[in-house]
Parts: sequence; structure tokens; C-alpha cells
Amino acid sequence: MQASESLIQAQNLSKIFEIRQGFSSKAFHAVDAANFTLRSDTPEIFSVAGESGSGKSTLAKMILGMDAPSLGQLLYKGRPISELTVKDKRDWFYKEVQPVFQDPFAAFSPLLRIDHYLYETAFNYKMKGQFKCLPVGYSQ
Repeated sequence: MQASESLIQAQNLSKIFEIRQGFSSKAFHAVDAANFTLRSDTPEIFSVAGESGSGKSTLAKMILGMDAPSLGQLLYKGRPISELTVKDKRDWFYKEVQPVFQDPFAAFSPLLRIDHYLYETAFNYKMKGQFKCLPVGYSQ
């Protein structure tokens, strides 16, 4: 990876939803011509702020590959996220890009220990021997 390569790049990124109202429909621009670049060689904190309904979650869904942009392009390491195959997402993209949920109580079951999620992730991505998991309360 070259030092000047971008990690995530949005170019005139838009997401338009069609809202049906009886026999007519109306276009709702959830994200409208967003442009930003996060470089791979410069550590930074990037925040998306806005009022409710301003498109923050829609932008996050596009970055995670859950929604395709209506217009523009969204690149991760130079590759269009919306064009990644299911295999690309499973074998490469989801290992590098993961969401951090706002509400940890909705993300994790209180009935399971946290190591369950670590082992489940390692199993799903066939990474069993690639990391070391120490018992709870153990320190080196």
C-alpha cells in the first residue's frame, strides 16, 4: 500500500430513497453529494454529526456495504464497496471493516461471556490459531 493511498474515499456520494404517497412518489435525499477522504498514512478521528434523519446511519450502512449508493462512488483501499462480491466481503472486507455499535446492551447478550464473541469470530473467519486468548483475570 502506498503512503498516499486513501483508506476510504467518498466521491459525490448520494443515497436517494423513493417515498410512495398514494399513486405518486417523492425522492428523499438521505445523503446528498458527500465528499471525504480518509488517508491510510495519517491517523485521524473522523466524526459524522447531524440531527436525526440527516443521513448518518445511511452513510454508515453504505460504508459497511449494507446499502449501495444511488449516485457517486465509495471506495475502500481503492475498491468500490458496492461492487465487492459476497466472497470478497467475507474473506477480506469484513476482516478489516467492522462497526462499533452505539448501544453495547443491544449489541451483546448479557447471558454470554465476551470470550464467546471472540471465539465465534475466530471460528467464522477460520482464524483459530492466529490469536492468543487468555482466561478471564489472567495477566502476563
